[in-house]
Amino acid sequence: MVLAQANTVEIRQAEAADATAWPKAPHAVVALHAYGRATDDALDGAVATQARFVFLVPCCYGRSVPSLSATEAVAERLGIPPQSELRRRFLQVYVDSDRVLRLEAAGYEVTVVPLVPPTVTPHNLLLRARRVGEPQRMRQAEERLLGLRAQ
Repeated sequence: MVLAQANTVEIRQAEAADATAWPKAPHAVVALHAYGRATDDALDGAVATQARFVFLVPCCYGRSVPSLSATEAVAERLGIPPQSELRRRFLQVYVDSDRVLRLEAAGYEVTVVPLVPPTVTPHNLLLRARRVGEPQRMRQAEERLLGLRAQ
């Protein structure tokens, strides 16, 4: 976990889920190639501490990802074919959509861009977020998140 405060960069070795490891209001939170649940833990920590900027590069959508089992149930209900490549892509889009909407509902403006070419890694998305705190945008994101989860 890399945290930036003002003109300093502080690197802390800790589980991202450990609330005691987080400083108060970090300037930026960076989680590169955050394996499985680590992406969600970094997202939750950034939101809880109201980090100004968040840079997440999710990796490996395994069983530890909190929304994965619900996402698999949605794939079944929608009839997404079980072939691994199709199912994997659907699960990744759904899980990352949930993550983006969580950030937006917490007051962040989020863009999603490729960080590196897919030939380097298939886990190449960068979720780039800036805290703006716009109430209308937050309400809309919360409604979309609830709709996504209602599936």
